[in-house]
Amino acid sequence: MQIKGKAFTDIIKEEEQLKRKQELERELKKQQKMEEQLKREAEAAKKRMEAEQEALKIQMTCLKIAGRIIAGDKVPTKDHQYLVKHDSKLYGKALMMRVIKEEPKEYKQLSEEEERNNPLSKSSTNSEVTSDMNEIVTPTVDIQI
Repeated sequence: MQIKGKAFTDIIKEEEQLKRKQELERELKKQQKMEEQLKREAEAAKKRMEAEQEALKIQMTCLKIAGRIIAGDKVPTKDHQYLVKHDSKLYGKALMMRVIKEEPKEYKQLSEEEERNNPLSKSSTNSEVTSDMNEIVTPTVDIQI
């Protein structure tokens, strides 16, 4: 009887161990799925962050160009175009707020890096750019005190 009793308890122990093993395997699979999901979410967050950084970089360049225009300094034509392309409202406001200087500072192109990264934007020639920029009217504001 003891031999049969031992065998029965061994079988029960083996079944319990098998159940624990299966439960641990299910838990492991669950954790692996969670890990994969977290990796996907982290990758998506990284892509969103990179896109936001690029947008911020563009906005900062636009603000610098607008500041130069407002100050009445000479800003390269390509920077004017860059500002029009990325923030036309800011460009209009910068032109409206422009101060006329006797000796304006001349700046180098800020948007050069953008041009290098985007070869398609180099398709227009300088003569086209100059003719387009000649059409821009600089408004003047008379202030009476």
